[in-house]
Amino acid sequence: MQDIEINEVRLLYKNASKNSRKCDELYSKLDVKEVEQYPVLLGYKGAAQAIRAKHSFFPHLKYARFREAMQILDRAIIKDEHSIELRFLRFTIQSNSPAFFNYKGQIQEDKKIITEALPQINDDNGLIEAIATALLESDTATRADKDLAKEYLDKLQ
Repeated sequence: MQDIEINEVRLLYKNASKNSRKCDELYSKLDVKEVEQYPVLLGYKGAAQAIRAKHSFFPHLKYARFREAMQILDRAIIKDEHSIELRFLRFTIQSNSPAFFNYKGQIQEDKKIITEALPQINDDNGLIEAIATALLESDTATRADKDLAKEYLDKLQ
């Protein structure tokens, strides 16, 4: 889709959890029918919906949005199960979701995939930075995962 730039989407995603306006901006940008054809953008739509759930005040809305987010993100991963970026998105959402939403089943699998793929990403500094930052901030990342992330962030400097 020519009017959606992946680096802009990544930046909005990075800021969405702390800023509800950025979250709404990201979701509205991706809430178009054509996104279904692009698994990575569909994944970001699901991730944005999960963050919208976080920003929701009413518990029933929070739960409904999160359930929809899980369905969207999982649908994107079914469309492209080998996408490192989709695995990164699911890792971040699962790592930060409350336990009572029961959406934490693939954290270790996704973390393994993204840490093994990180050395193979050569041409996408935005994705390297996003993955490395997520690993550094994650409570589920080991010391070795965080050291790897720091190494790749340092290379970007």
